[in-house]
Amino acid sequence: MDTPLEACSERLTLRSFDYALVNEQYLSWLHDERVNRYLLKPNKDTTLDDVLAYVRGLVESPDNVFLAILDRATDEHIGNVRLGPMDHESRVCQYSMMIGNADYHGRGVGTETVALAADICFRTLGFRKLFLDVVEENKAAVRIYEKNGFQTEGVLRAHKLLNGRLHDLRIMSLFNPAER
Repeated sequence: MDTPLEACSERLTLRSFDYALVNEQYLSWLHDERVNRYLLKPNKDTTLDDVLAYVRGLVESPDNVFLAILDRATDEHIGNVRLGPMDHESRVCQYSMMIGNADYHGRGVGTETVALAADICFRTLGFRKLFLDVVEENKAAVRIYEKNGFQTEGVLRAHKLLNGRLHDLRIMSLFNPAER
């Protein structure tokens, strides 16, 4: 996306990702068990070059929007949001997020982030549906999505191998309220 995106709440800013945010702090999130426990592609061997390549792929993709989550009071980078891949024809967009700074876990940041991202998805980008998959046992994430109005569409049983165990993936979605 050529035009930078930004959305703000009282505590948070979602902003188009800046390459300067790829640093040792970001890398440390990917090596932190509290953060990567439910990531669908965790890799403790990830390097800064790997992170930069991943970020570059998302930022330069026409089918993804990659956003940084920032604490408004400090401008500290605390996580990321990915809107995509996007199906422009069907006007459907996949959602994922990572609250990388574990100090922000359990403080409502996820709920607030989802609301901001849904607003960007629907009002700014014009999509009609936002969907995601989440590891079923990640009850905190499921609750965040439910608080934001996401509904379960189904569960893929024993679908994803994480840390040597198969996990169920819950598929959830939210429709653009302006189109209902």
